[in-house]
Amino acid sequence: MLFSFGGKLFMEWMAEEVSNHDELLEIFKVCDTLHLAINNGQYPYLVPLSYGVEYVDHHIVLYFHGVEEGMKDELFKKNPHVTCSVDIVYEYNEKPGENISCSYASAIGEGVVTRLDRQDYEYAMDLIQTHYGFEGFSYDPAMLESMIFYKVDLTHVTGRRHIKKPEEVML
Repeated sequence: MLFSFGGKLFMEWMAEEVSNHDELLEIFKVCDTLHLAINNGQYPYLVPLSYGVEYVDHHIVLYFHGVEEGMKDELFKKNPHVTCSVDIVYEYNEKPGENISCSYASAIGEGVVTRLDRQDYEYAMDLIQTHYGFEGFSYDPAMLESMIFYKVDLTHVTGRRHIKKPEEVML
């Protein structure tokens, strides 16, 4: 389907669903920011986070940190059920005067947040650092004392993606 906006013609892509666990995990691995929606009464509290990811017992598990006195911690104590999303745009595709689209991947998950025990903090920090390309980076373990680490076991995950195929850019 084509539509016009601002004098340019855009193609509305039908993205394909991603349901394979390996492919969903790969989406979480390539994205930079976890957007976490936490229950907070009438409106959700939405916070962008750095995160680590792994696959355990047929679940995608996400790790992140915060501070003890923060709003996140208070809201998790009231209701640990959360929704999250990640996304990445690989490239924008333009055929001058004809259409614009993009190649992307995204995932949305639901799960329950649990606070980690102190003995698991280094493991979580290592996963977060690895996610951003700093595997094995040396840090002062005392720094972890001022933080709280959490994990989210995702109980439901869906994904979408569109990868440019040459014939899709041609009209």
